[in-house]
Amino acid sequence: MRLIKSSIAAILCTVFVVACSGSDGGLPPPTSTPSSMAKIDTSSAMPIARAVVDAVFTSGSFGEVVGRGLGDLPGYLVSVSIAETTTPCDVAGGVTFTGQVKDPNTLSAGDRIMLQFSDCNDGAGRILNGIYELDINSFSGDLVQGLVHLNATMLFNGLEVTKGQEITSLNGGVTLDLDTTMPPMTTISISGDSVSVSDNMDSATLTVFRADITYDAGVASEAYTSTASGTLSSTLFDGNVSYGTPAPIMGFAGEYPFAGELLVTGADGALVRLLALDSVNVRLEIDPGDGSGVVTQDANWAELASAVPVDATGITGQVLMGPIVPGPEVPGQINEAPFSASFRVLDTDNSAVARFESDDNGNFTVLLAPGEYTIVPDASTPIPSPEQQTKLVTVPDNGFADVILRFDTGIR
Repeated sequence: MRLIKSSIAAILCTVFVVACSGSDGGLPPPTSTPSSMAKIDTSSAMPIARAVVDAVFTSGSFGEVVGRGLGDLPGYLVSVSIAETTTPCDVAGGVTFTGQVKDPNTLSAGDRIMLQFSDCNDGAGRILNGIYELDINSFSGDLVQGLVHLNATMLFNGLEVTKGQEITSLNGGVTLDLDTTMPPMTTISISGDSVSVSDNMDSATLTVFRADITYDAGVASEAYTSTASGTLSSTLFDGNVSYGTPAPIMGFAGEYPFAGELLVTGADGALVRLLALDSVNVRLEIDPGDGSGVVTQDANWAELASAVPVDATGITGQVLMGPIVPGPEVPGQINEAPFSASFRVLDTDNSAVARFESDDNGNFTVLLAPGEYTIVPDASTPIPSPEQQTKLVTVPDNGFADVILRFDTGIR
């Protein structure tokens, strides 16, 4: 199977939409986030529910993208095997690799990979700075095939992701358990003691949290089921709240949940219960805990949650060159071979928007926004007139274009 892949940068950019989504309609943030439980009533229930929904949804998208980012790890392992290797990012800046890897072809318990980003432009509209560390607790499976069972600790130390004018900063750590060994099912568990995220305006912290997500790619629209629990504090409300999912959250990729229940608890037993009515509508049952009774309020998911995270888009596939044997074509003869080379990606204005390299097996993946692109081999590519052997590729609105790029060797 082909594991849908994205870069480590994509992993990092989707962590905690609760920070990335910005503040709520002018709600003045408190000057501090106290340790006491938050007051929940009809006026505070909506901003509290919004912050928790984003935190819970983002836990799921975080795990999903982490799993898909594993497709790039083989290249990282080779880099880490060379002490303190710095490589350029797709468009600008660089990333320095350090750590310890027992086997550059796979992962092993005790492996440690540290990436230090320096103004790294990954070609997908993001610039990264700071440190990201991956410590492998256990591993089995095949990275190339994408069939793995991985348990790892991921640490963020002042990691900043800049997109446009918005800067999101991450600190803390999470434990990831990922199992893709039984396709079409993928299971992901994410847990931790504390992780904090802040952007230009707001900040949020999750403590003693856990999310368990199952993805089923065996249906036309990938289905997800998620349970979650934890404690959240945020500058969007005063105090902190605990949350859980009495009934699992269920939905399809790219859509809000159509079923499930999210329970948020604050001070004095006050609570707000969110019931998914369908993928558009959600019901809030608000109990202030003062004996006044439950107030029901209906809303759209879009009022409560940030835009649903979508899969990364781009191009993945293999590059081949041929013919590799001179003379007349022989039926059944394999007359082309994969090769490793560097490529530029040009947009419709002929501006370079990304770079990528194919590995020894000719495989590659590059993140790109949907649209039309031209792939141009670098001058060093082992084919005649490489810069004239361009290829046109269309990136779809969702997912990756899976392509085979064939180049002429000139052998006749």
